Amino acid sequence: PPSPPANQPTARTEKTETMSRREERRRTERDALRRHLVAQHKAKKKERERLKMIAAGECRVDGSPMVDEEAVLRAAAQSRAEEAAFQQKYQDEQKLKKANNALVRTLRKSMQTHFDNTKTLPMDLWRAFKKFDVDQSGFIDFSEFQRVLSEVGLGPSVLTMAEHRVMFEQCDDNGSGRVDFAEFLKTVVGN
Repeated sequence: PPSPPANQPTARTEKTETMSRREERRRTERDALRRHLVAQHKAKKKERERLKMIAAGECRVDGSPMVDEEAVLRAAAQSRAEEAAFQQKYQDEQKLKKANNALVRTLRKSMQTHFDNTKTLPMDLWRAFKKFDVDQSGFIDFSEFQRVLSEVGLGPSVLTMAEHRVMFEQCDDNGSGRVDFAEFLKTVVGN
């Protein structure tokens, strides 16, 4: 028998192609059915879990969580109390800062009155710093600082020891426990 042309399918190839299309369609249908059954199983499992939670009182019928209203109210009250405490602490800090700044302004004013603002002011301040630096360390410690305060009219009869300490701490920018000349100059002249 003559062979068919190369581009025309034979009955056998047509039958094979039809079978593979049919098998592919069956496989696709099986996969779709399998996915549907898995999704259905997951939905039933989720529904069983929801029903258990409802029975245990963990959620409402619609699935929304139960809320312990007392716990919510306690948390809200605690939050308000914490906020009030924070506000009070902040206000206290601001008052203290204002009081400390007022003390430093008083010190600055007294020192500026004591040291006339002249062309020789920097040299006058250097001499005064050296005079107050009794131990010649290049720094003024707290006891030496108290002598500075007495010299400018802010001694123990005017300010308390605590106010002296606050002024010293305000002048000691770097917290070293002693005032160097730059800090002393900043205290007298200002920023």
